[in-house]
Amino acid sequence: MPITINYLRWDVKCCKLDQWCQRDCFITDYINGFGLDLYYFQPEEYRKSANVFVGFFSDFDSTEEDRRWRLMVCKFSLCDYGVIIDDKSPDIF
Repeated sequence: MPITINYLRWDVKCCKLDQWCQRDCFITDYINGFGLDLYYFQPEEYRKSANVFVGFFSDFDSTEEDRRWRLMVCKFSLCDYGVIIDDKSPDIF
């Protein structure tokens, strides 16, 4: 009997964005359910600006042997060092 193993493969790159500040961050609802494919489309207002996934969060269900995912997404803009652009971060826990 063949054994099937399901797994996720990620290709994530990290970088430093000099002179860019994050703002208007939010955490998505779960973007998939246990046992379902993962799809995510950025909201229209985020497609028109420099935005980045800055965090990935998951819950694991041992019965399903699967994860469901949420993302933290932030817009980025040039920093104005005389003004705090956004001092609010979403509460993730």
